[in-house]
Amino acid sequence: MSDEKEYRTRPHDHLVEPLFAGLGKGAGDRIDASMARGNVWLRAGLSLLTYAVAVLLGYELRPDAESVAAFRPASGVLLGALLVTHRRAWLLVVPAAVLLTPVAAIVAGESGATGLIDAGVTFEALLGAYLIRRFGGPRFGAVATRQTFKLVAFGVVLGPAVATFLGALVAVRFGSAVWSTWPSWWFADALGVLAVTPLFLAWEAKTVLGGEARPAETALALATLLAVCAATLGGAAASHGFLAFIALAPLLWIAARLPARTVAIATLATGLGAVCLADAGRGPFLLDEGGALQPNVPAVRAFLATLFLAALFLNAAVRDRRLLARS
Repeated sequence: MSDEKEYRTRPHDHLVEPLFAGLGKGAGDRIDASMARGNVWLRAGLSLLTYAVAVLLGYELRPDAESVAAFRPASGVLLGALLVTHRRAWLLVVPAAVLLTPVAAIVAGESGATGLIDAGVTFEALLGAYLIRRFGGPRFGAVATRQTFKLVAFGVVLGPAVATFLGALVAVRFGSAVWSTWPSWWFADALGVLAVTPLFLAWEAKTVLGGEARPAETALALATLLAVCAATLGGAAASHGFLAFIALAPLLWIAARLPARTVAIATLATGLGAVCLADAGRGPFLLDEGGALQPNVPAVRAFLATLFLAALFLNAAVRDRRLLARS
């Protein structure tokens, strides 16, 4: 099978498939195939750059008393990158990510051993991407709720659970306890997927995941979300963490009314804001540790999981309803 024919007939390649629509055979096909392959490798390179930045951000977001941040963006970036790139590009993305992780760890002031352990995120992303493509199909949107369940099952639960457990076993040699390390790493990677991967999928599949553009409503909803988050997450240390969940109201408004891209951006921004503000000693998710305020990481994770899952599934259900109404 030629390269051009292989690119056309592989149903999972949603990046290059549109480039061949309506083309005939001949020299033009070979030119377009070359351009398509170049586009795939360019995407792979940009994904790796984004992954390196996400690894550094994960170390920056980690509280002093914790072994990992409340959520690890790198896990979501790598899974999203694998899901929106051709499988041939995985041969570049996965090994390069393995090498980039310890380098980024050293740049961030961590040990090389920490970086090597954290490189296990590449295995979890590879496992999750394979299972999602194998059982979920390449296009997230034919039945959005069903595809979202598969994303959560394989990309959020199974992939991170297996990879972080193996990483925790390796960390035992460095003095860590498996049953205290594994859940923390698992939750961090799972939340990273929930926070970041939907943005990759929404950005890639605009025609499938997009909703109606409502500029005025978008501006109003985002302004409301910003105001509520500033009031509940950005104030002085508070004793009632449940007040932060008021931010769920404008986020659900966004999820129910606006396109998936806007939902993914708003969700990720809210999560990053909550983590950064808690790390700065502001908001309701704080603990008094001997007179010093420290982020309450389990409470932050509970808040993030609620926001991410609620917005993701509500937006998926709304997309299904729109598609059903149009059909």
